[in-house]
Amino acid sequence: MQKAPDCEVTHKLKYMLCNDGSKASVDALQTIYHGLMRPQDELFVACAWNVQKEEYVPYNCKKEYIKKMATSSCAALGDRFHWVEHELVDGQVAKEVLVQQAEEHSVDIMVTGFHGRKGPKDDPTVMGSAVQFMSINCPKPIMVIKDPHKRAERPNGYSLAVCVDGSDHSIRALNLLCDICGEHDKIVVIVCEQSNIDIKKVTDSIEYHLEEKNCHHKAKSEIKILPAETGRKTCDIVREYLLSHVAEEYIDFILVGNKGADFSDKTTKHYLGSVANAILRNTKINVLFLP
Repeated sequence: MQKAPDCEVTHKLKYMLCNDGSKASVDALQTIYHGLMRPQDELFVACAWNVQKEEYVPYNCKKEYIKKMATSSCAALGDRFHWVEHELVDGQVAKEVLVQQAEEHSVDIMVTGFHGRKGPKDDPTVMGSAVQFMSINCPKPIMVIKDPHKRAERPNGYSLAVCVDGSDHSIRALNLLCDICGEHDKIVVIVCEQSNIDIKKVTDSIEYHLEEKNCHHKAKSEIKILPAETGRKTCDIVREYLLSHVAEEYIDFILVGNKGADFSDKTTKHYLGSVANAILRNTKINVLFLP
């Protein structure tokens, strides 16, 4: 196999945080700003608001308060911080407008909390409806923050995981994770044996791309091959691994594709994949969906 050229990871990422004033969105902002962002990255904070509803929402959910808190807390970013607001008119829906804003500003990753202003559901495995919509329909990668924390709480760096099956889609996911990866972070590449993939070919491809992104040294990457089990689905094997692995060595973020079997409405055109759905419903790991 041809050796990839040495290169430094200097790609600038643009994050867009959807902020409705809820605790979940504020925590998500802190997780990005004081967690994943590197010195070259940019942060857009977006708020879609309805002037007719402003008098009814709590003070912390009013647009001007959200703007004030976001701009002051991110002041140190200087020109790497961008405030984006949109007043909703005539039937416009916030979740759809936010997806449009992500496209208009050419952001790389859209970020949201696991729920909105109404707070968490009684069933902790169920996300807010707006979050569900964006996770499925956003043409940009979207990160759902379920476990907010700052980088200072991970002195040994983050552990970033990605599921790869050798497809172009999964390799794109691997490359994006390498771009996100900080200097002291570790990448765990999860490969599940399947009858329709060549494990040797897949691992060779993974190693090539890790080396190309300068993420291949032992302290920074690990390829974990999960053996196939008769009668068991891939999503169940991956989910079980993550649940057990979390107890042993915590995974902070995982990147998966968002195409596949739907989890709610069979009439929709876009679905969350079975692995993505299993991870989202059954773990507390922050999830990044790749469309």
